[in-house]
Amino acid sequence: MPTAERFATTSSSYWNAILPRLEHFVRISNAGPRRFAPPIEWAHRPRRHALVSETAFYLWADHQRGDKPNLRRAIERATSRLTQVANQVDLGDQLDQDEIEVALMLAQRLNSYCTLTHTFTSIEVEPSLPGCGWISGGLPDLIANDYSSGISIKTLVEVKAVNRPFRSVDLRQMVAYVVLYFAAHQRIPDALAVVNPVKGVALEVGVSEFFADVVGVPSSEVINNLLVDWSTAGVSP
Repeated sequence: MPTAERFATTSSSYWNAILPRLEHFVRISNAGPRRFAPPIEWAHRPRRHALVSETAFYLWADHQRGDKPNLRRAIERATSRLTQVANQVDLGDQLDQDEIEVALMLAQRLNSYCTLTHTFTSIEVEPSLPGCGWISGGLPDLIANDYSSGISIKTLVEVKAVNRPFRSVDLRQMVAYVVLYFAAHQRIPDALAVVNPVKGVALEVGVSEFFADVVGVPSSEVINNLLVDWSTAGVSP
């Protein structure tokens, strides 16, 4: 059974049918994302970017838990997470000093986004979402309560520390997480955020607003329909 992350990268015709205006939404979002930091000029070897980015995430996760950031442990966790795509990335050498400095900068940017750009509390790092039907489960980067506006907004956050604009697959992944979260908690998250600390931008949208723009019907209707589709025995795109 595919994970939510894997499913988001496949079955394009299915995704296009259920999210008919997603490409347009992504184009508009890329034209004016939320800017929270200047872009980083990243001249390092492209095949090393994933290792540096994942290391940065785990350095931030250490800080979030109140632990002293541990570079060796962060690199080990990043390497383990990237093993499944080892043929696409360079995991061979230890990080050099330039790569370490970039990883520390990305971790600090993520921390600033969570504490200054927003006011995230009750942060769950890599919460495991149980499977649903033929989807085996999902692992979003974090789920938090955002009190920036004075009220609690349950927000699903995915970090994409890459040198590219946002893509439809990023939002497909978020939709899969929303459905799995609803299946597990009987509650629809309030907001979504795809955060790119390399470019210093974030795609932020309320769940209701997203489905109204992309599908044209209420979020509860879309999510319930997807939950039924994905839970039906023997049925998959």
